[in-house]
Amino acid sequence: MKKLLVILSLVFFGSIQGYSQAFIKFAEEPPMQLKPARDFFNYKIEYKALKKSTIYLELKKGDSLVGNSVYDVTKPDQKTVSVNLQVFKKIDRLAAGEDYSYNLYMYEGGRNDWSKRACETQKIDGVRVVSVNE
Repeated sequence: MKKLLVILSLVFFGSIQGYSQAFIKFAEEPPMQLKPARDFFNYKIEYKALKKSTIYLELKKGDSLVGNSVYDVTKPDQKTVSVNLQVFKKIDRLAAGEDYSYNLYMYEGGRNDWSKRACETQKIDGVRVVSVNE
């Protein structure tokens, strides 16, 4: 009987832990073809944060960061938000090409606190920047 109680307790607490995990994902598929611009609007991000957290959306060209968006989660919550991605001021114009990607991740804590990743990073390759004429 004691053994059964221990097993049931482990199953119960294991299911609670799995139920209350933080996550982040794109609520809608982000645009895979971009025209050169300074800002890109309305990226729908769904998240569940167990603590105060910071969400980062990055646009990369190869290994170089070319733009981002930062969203502060002030308390434990689960919802969908809309963020705008901004290209860095030092970049005149995004070069046409197919080697762009999105990275979406969340860290517990305030901005620039990289000590505890809250959940798995979401990466989408194959983003393409086209010339204005295409």
